[in-house]
Formats: sequence, structure tokens, C-alpha cells
Amino acid sequence: MKNDVIEEDSIMTLENHILGEINEAEAYHILRRLMAEDNNIKKRAEEIAKDHFSEIDSEDIAESVYSDLNFIDVHDLWDESGSTRYGYVDIDEHAWEMVKDVLDAFVEQMKKYQPVKKMLKRLIIDYIIKKRST
Repeated sequence: MKNDVIEEDSIMTLENHILGEINEAEAYHILRRLMAEDNNIKKRAEEIAKDHFSEIDSEDIAESVYSDLNFIDVHDLWDESGSTRYGYVDIDEHAWEMVKDVLDAFVEQMKKYQPVKKMLKRLIIDYIIKKRST
């Protein structure tokens, strides 16, 4: 009995490892195949996608961006720009670098959502084309 549990755990670990190694295109094809084979999976995938994208609150993101930008300390800008022992650091360029550093975190987060949004768009287009052809 205990060996069965160990084997099941090993199988789950292997499956998780394999699924962890697939890229977005492979995930897209796996999802399409699952949805084609099982209408319940298709409905659930659509629900999950809708829930996921409805949770993204643009006002909340805007507030976070504003807060993080507002948190930049002008004293740090002054201390880190101008004449230094390594040369001259332009205050405008350094200010832009500080703003860019804050915004880069949000840009990276947006990039994570793009493949999912593209996949969802593709699934919707495929579904519409399939419905029109039937």
C-alpha cells in the first residue's frame, strides 16, 4: 500500500517536471487538444481565462506605478548625479534611469501576460472559425 503512494508521488513529480518544461506553443497545442477532446475542459478553460483577465485591475496597476514612482527619493538623485570620482553623471539621464528602473518591473509583468492573451485570442478566433464552418 505504501509503495503505491510512493509510485504515485513519483509519477506526479515526473508529470509536473514534464509540464514544467514545455514552452508556450506546446502548452497551446496541449490545451487545444484537451479542449477538443472534452467540452467540460473547454468550458473550464474559458472560465479560468475570463476570471484571470477580469482580476487585472488597470486602476490598481496605475496606482502602483504612481506610488512606486512617487517613492523615488530626489535626494538619491542629487547624491548620485553630478560630479563623481568616476566622472560626471548627468542629472536628467540619471533621473530617467531611476524612472526606467521602476517601470521595468511593470513592463516585465505585462510581458508575462502577453503570451496568455495571444493564446486566448487564438483560441477565440479558432472557435469562431469552427462555429462559422459548421
